[in-house]
Amino acid sequence: MKEHNKVVLITGANSGIGLELTKNLLLQGWEVAALIRSDFPNGQPIIIDALKKNHLRVYKADLADFSSLRNALDQIKKSEAKIDLLFNNAGVSFAEYKYSKQGREIHFEVNTLVPFIITMELKELLLKGQDKTIINTSSNSLLFLKQFDLNTVINPKTPFKKLVGPYANSKLALSLWTNGIAPELSSEGIKIRSVCPDQIRRG
Repeated sequence: MKEHNKVVLITGANSGIGLELTKNLLLQGWEVAALIRSDFPNGQPIIIDALKKNHLRVYKADLADFSSLRNALDQIKKSEAKIDLLFNNAGVSFAEYKYSKQGREIHFEVNTLVPFIITMELKELLLKGQDKTIINTSSNSLLFLKQFDLNTVINPKTPFKKLVGPYANSKLALSLWTNGIAPELSSEGIKIRSVCPDQIRRG
């Protein structure tokens, strides 16, 4: 297989959609920079081989902790020469309200705010790449919402609703800022999209 030395950065690359993306892109010859909180699962020959060849490079961070995120982003900027494709894939969905170390509701923090921070912080590396593309993983749960209320996302006070509550609101906010910032990024040569993947079948 001929390698084309393109680099993709994937957040949440060690599970679910992120893991499947990582394995598929490695098989296609991409190099993967993985921004993850915990280790890759054991018994993955593709992952083991890529780590040995340095085609898979791991950066650890707790995305709900800005100090941890800052350290990881600094490492990425020092170590990676470019990024061709950025997948803001990592996300959280809990059964109750939780709050980050910064004091914000964690669905909003991780699903909405962190992808924006990563996008802005890594924009210079994207400009050095070939594809210059950002994909934000949203969710079709947002389709159940009738309107967007920023105050509900930032400082929720209503009873918790799983999937169609803070999770759906945070994903709607993600899609809204993606669409809002697209013209500005396009003028710089960067494409950005939000996508709503189907459910992952676990077997």
